[in-house]
Amino acid sequence: MLNIGTSAPDFSGQLDDGSTFKLSEWAGLKHVVLYFYLKDFTKG
Repeated sequence: MLNIGTSAPDFSGQLDDGSTFKLSEWAGLKHVVLYFYLKDFTKG
């Protein structure tokens, strides 16, 4: 878990359209909101 005010580590992931998103490419350009959720049908 990150503390409040800590920058998120750089990561990349595949988007729905097959393109790749890399967090570091957006640094300083836009506000980015990261949201993570549990896999469907898991306890939580």
